[in-house]
Amino acid sequence: MPLYEGLYSDDSYIWYKSLSKEPEIRIHNAKGFLVFILKDILLSKCKVDIQAGRVIIEKFLRDEYQYSIFRRLVLLVVGSYWDEYKDLFWKFIKVVPESFDDSEYEVELYKLLQKNVNKFTPEEKQKINNLISRGPKWLPDEKERQKYIARWKQKWYSAMQKDKYFLKLFEEQKAITGEEKIKPPSEKVFIEIPWGQGPSPLSKEEILKMSNVDLVKYLREFKTQDRWKGPTEEGLAEVLRFAVKEVPNKFVEELHLFLEAKYKYIYNILYGFEDAWKEKKSFNWGKLFDFVKKYMTKENFLEEDKKEQGEDWHSYHIINVVADLIQEGTRSDSWAFSEDYFKQAGEIIDILLGILEKLPKKEEITHRDFVTEALNTSYGRVIIAIILFSLRKARVEDKKGIKKEIKWESMQYDSLLSKGIIEAFTLFGEYMPNFAYLNKPWVEQKIKEFESFSPDNIKWQAFMEGYLYGHRVYQDLYKLMRNHYIKAIETDFKEERTENRLVQHITIGYLRDNESLTGEDSLFKKIIDNWNYSQLSQIVDFFWSQAGYLKEKVEQESEEDKRIRDRIIEFWRWVYKNRGMIKDKLKGNYGKLLSHLSRLTVLLEKIDSETSQWLLLSAPFVGEEFNSSFFIEYLDKFNDQESIKYISKIFLEMLSTHTPWYKEENIISIVEKIYNLGNKSDADKICNIYGSRGHEFLRPIYDEFNT
Repeated sequence: MPLYEGLYSDDSYIWYKSLSKEPEIRIHNAKGFLVFILKDILLSKCKVDIQAGRVIIEKFLRDEYQYSIFRRLVLLVVGSYWDEYKDLFWKFIKVVPESFDDSEYEVELYKLLQKNVNKFTPEEKQKINNLISRGPKWLPDEKERQKYIARWKQKWYSAMQKDKYFLKLFEEQKAITGEEKIKPPSEKVFIEIPWGQGPSPLSKEEILKMSNVDLVKYLREFKTQDRWKGPTEEGLAEVLRFAVKEVPNKFVEELHLFLEAKYKYIYNILYGFEDAWKEKKSFNWGKLFDFVKKYMTKENFLEEDKKEQGEDWHSYHIINVVADLIQEGTRSDSWAFSEDYFKQAGEIIDILLGILEKLPKKEEITHRDFVTEALNTSYGRVIIAIILFSLRKARVEDKKGIKKEIKWESMQYDSLLSKGIIEAFTLFGEYMPNFAYLNKPWVEQKIKEFESFSPDNIKWQAFMEGYLYGHRVYQDLYKLMRNHYIKAIETDFKEERTENRLVQHITIGYLRDNESLTGEDSLFKKIIDNWNYSQLSQIVDFFWSQAGYLKEKVEQESEEDKRIRDRIIEFWRWVYKNRGMIKDKLKGNYGKLLSHLSRLTVLLEKIDSETSQWLLLSAPFVGEEFNSSFFIEYLDKFNDQESIKYISKIFLEMLSTHTPWYKEENIISIVEKIYNLGNKSDADKICNIYGSRGHEFLRPIYDEFNT
């Protein structure tokens, strides 16, 4: 989340009230200005490449992008391109159900409604009114309540009062408030709220000019006089970090001088080295590790946080930053510390684990999101350091030609698992492919061992959430994990992301011929037999994501690509053959599934007597999940006479339930093809339907073929 960190890591919390207006370019809010660069790139991408834009926007609605800035960008895109992305507005409402009550979203939400009200269907207007008519969540005392609620509703209706439906509702609230006009949400671009560490008594430049001896003396003698007005020790510590980042070699040569400095200063010094390494600034890792070892093995190390540190400083800060340093120093072979320091790094990892065993686990673990927690707890960060360090050592040996089946001994990790450290289970799952590279027999043994865990065992849930978090599915591990997949299918995971990844994993298994549509032992069939609409739509959406990739390779399709295409088509055929049963199982969600299936039209090379029946089945429902624009675009790609013969009937079937008008150029192109084929009757019907429903864009082509 580098952008998020850039926005919020400064001395102040930077809040852009409106993303529509560009801020002034000021030095002190330059990092925050990055969000407007992202906004411009995102709007451009979503305009020229709708499919890629959807992928990005849908990601911003996931749990890992929970910060409001990403959700506001969703509103901005949807408000700018309603026709292309309006279905994501309703997904946004599901993700942020209290958005009408949240001041962070009100500007983008208000502008979205104001700009697009003339495009809303009657059903959409009703849904929006339902959201507003619920009223505000937070209410004042009884005496002011009625007028407060009316004013709140009037504000939202005022955004859409140019529409007759909402004007009437606006007038109803106006009669209660007696206010002719309601001010829209303020679009003041930039608000800066004091936050964070407070000012430093020294600038970075002043610190860099001082000798390290004088600096250590200053750090020892300086005390915060006023926590609110400053200068503060915290502010000084942060500026010290920036100084180390700027010139790491000034400090690394005399680090021993800082051994008795407070935690907050040591933490920021080490943080500065981490920042410097990220910026490709080299320094002597041997001297840094020497200092870290001496500092963390001091007799009074665990007592330091009780000495004038303040309640926010404790041993975990040092553990975390040291673990992060080792991670950064081993993450990439192209920029890693030398193997000469492997022994020192290994000793420090042992020290970190030893300290963690002595400390009470203060960090709050909710077990709502195992992966995020593992990334942020001290145990998690140390374990990731162990993994990256072990991988780095193994790659060095490989490069030297030292070939070993077992490249890493597991005793250290076994100890963590035996102690029930939850992060160890999560990260074993997440890094399983890496562990298999290091010691595959051990991985196979652990996978078998964990099969004894029940689905409600917190260790198993952490392990599975970590495993399913991975983006790639490895064939050998997929087969080894089969019993765990079976258990996972029957488990209700707290994280929607985990369930979605489970469906994706097994769908990939189906595409690779590991699973079938009908076999009793098939994991894919087990998912289908749940008749869970959310899971089935996930399958179809995943197929669609693969379809986009296959579409690009149609000219040079490999055997594997062809097999994947055939497997997707096979699933579509199965749905059509079993449509009666599926309709009975899914009930009200049946049409939504057919709507999603319509996207797979992109895979068809032509429309024939069989596939035309599939499309005719989906056509009346393509508007339910806002897929009509994709459906029309994909129908327009066909130029052969047989396909066009079927398209006229498919298009009329679609018009039997709704009237899609985006994209006009695709619709005109399709109608022109139907006319040129000689099917004037169907082409005229299509033109007349659009004309009777208030859309005149087909008038020129109708006149051309009827003169």
